[in-house]
Amino acid sequence: MCRSVRSAARWATGAAAAFLLALSAGATPAAAQAVSTQTVYNLCINNQGRIKGINVPCRPHVNSLYWLAGGITGLTGPVGPQGPAGIAGLQGPQGPQGPQGPAGPAGPQGFAGAIGATGAAGPQGAVGPQGPVGPIGATGATGPTGPQGPAGPAGPAGPIGLTGPTGPQGAQGGIGLPGVIGPTGPVGPTGPTGPTGPSGVETTLLVGGNFGADVATHSGGTQLTSGGTIYLGPNDGAAPGIATVAVPLPAGLVKRLFVQVDVAPGPASQSDVFNVCVTGNCDTGITCTILSGQTECTDSTDTVTINDGDTLALQAISLDSAKTTDVTWSLEYQH
Repeated sequence: MCRSVRSAARWATGAAAAFLLALSAGATPAAAQAVSTQTVYNLCINNQGRIKGINVPCRPHVNSLYWLAGGITGLTGPVGPQGPAGIAGLQGPQGPQGPQGPAGPAGPQGFAGAIGATGAAGPQGAVGPQGPVGPIGATGATGPTGPQGPAGPAGPAGPIGLTGPTGPQGAQGGIGLPGVIGPTGPVGPTGPTGPTGPSGVETTLLVGGNFGADVATHSGGTQLTSGGTIYLGPNDGAAPGIATVAVPLPAGLVKRLFVQVDVAPGPASQSDVFNVCVTGNCDTGITCTILSGQTECTDSTDTVTINDGDTLALQAISLDSAKTTDVTWSLEYQH
């Protein structure tokens, strides 16, 4: 047998053995049972006995070996040693481009870049149209008049010439010395009497108070006692009843009540109340209250109109449970 034939037999036998090992490696236990089918395999084997393809068209210079597999499959033999890695195949053509994937999340914002250099100045623009004329400014102040020069010596009289045009008026001379005062002229007639002005308002201060006698005797003066009520008239005088102290007045207006006591009300809930009475009515609106610990009160806002013949008095009410005090008061009366 020639060498080439022996080599071909060796690589065919080796390739067949490798192919059988490949088939047996992929067989399952069930493959050890009888199989009645037959299969034809086309092996592409190079000169070194390596399988370059199975059931594919063989390239030039690659031998094609057809193998008929069939009959009853024997038991699976032991796994042989791993053969050497085959030669890497040629790179296949590039597949079609896949669809674009979804956009990923936005990355964090980068740091601000450095400020670039200032660009060159652009060309100067065209001159715009002239603006409107502004308003005329205010006239400046007149300058001072210069001093008058000294008079020159008189020249010889020349012939009388023609009358020339009137020259401009000269500067006004300074103020002369005052003249002598002349005699006093006669008294002029009396002028008419002017209209009568409006009548003025006369204000009188009405004052009063009790005489300070013990209220228990009701003799002389009357004091304001605990829980009691007395009435006081103008120009001093006090009594338990209003009729003996009320004073008639001409028409006018009363206002600005001021009252003072010499003993302040005691506990926090105690007080003294004072009301201006006109013709027996003590609810006229002019009123003030001395609170606990105080000795005076005033009403400077309320007023009462008095008609001719109305009587006036001051009502004093003590809400203190244990004290006796003297009272003085005043009231403005306009008439």
